[in-house]
Amino acid sequence: MGVATCPKYGTHRMKNLGPAAVRDSNGNTISYFSTPFLYKCDCGEYSATTGYAHFSGYPIGYYCTHGAFTNLGSQSGGYFARVNTNYIYYTSATSLAGYQFIAA
Repeated sequence: MGVATCPKYGTHRMKNLGPAAVRDSNGNTISYFSTPFLYKCDCGEYSATTGYAHFSGYPIGYYCTHGAFTNLGSQSGGYFARVNTNYIYYTSATSLAGYQFIAA
């Protein structure tokens, strides 16, 4: 999976926005994608992971990047997203090429 270069930093600096409710494009819960964290780069790129990507040494787990999101918003201090499940991936790695995850 290729990642577009960040137009602002070169590598996307993904700041942790906090937990998010991530659903499939029909609004259904994705059982294996529970308790994800939502991240955003200053360039506008979003991603979500089930792991603690913003803590050094923790695995990414299931994740999706900007192209997976079909709807994104916030309500009552929390974030919600709908994603195309064809673009959810898994890795046991502690980093993703093209991304730097930050606790913010």
